[in-house]
Amino acid sequence: MDIVNFLGPKLSKLICKDVLPCKGLIRFAIKDAGKNPTLLTYKDINEIVNKELKNRLDQVNIPELDQVMSQLKKIIIKNQSVFTMSIY
Repeated sequence: MDIVNFLGPKLSKLICKDVLPCKGLIRFAIKDAGKNPTLLTYKDINEIVNKELKNRLDQVNIPELDQVMSQLKKIIIKNQSVFTMSIY
């Protein structure tokens, strides 16, 4: 599964920004983590969202960052099986 295309629109709705910049933030977060976007595990996705993506969102001054992160975590947990199945 392409995590950028999956999470990009969801992040876009949460922060009320265009989809393309949101996808870019996710791509940069993956790059910051030094991971290959096509080989991400569920654990990798969790770590990237909780650390690198959160840092990126903080750098661009997203308001109510804690609420945004909470919603992203819920989305990831809800779709855990989709992420896991896409690896195999």
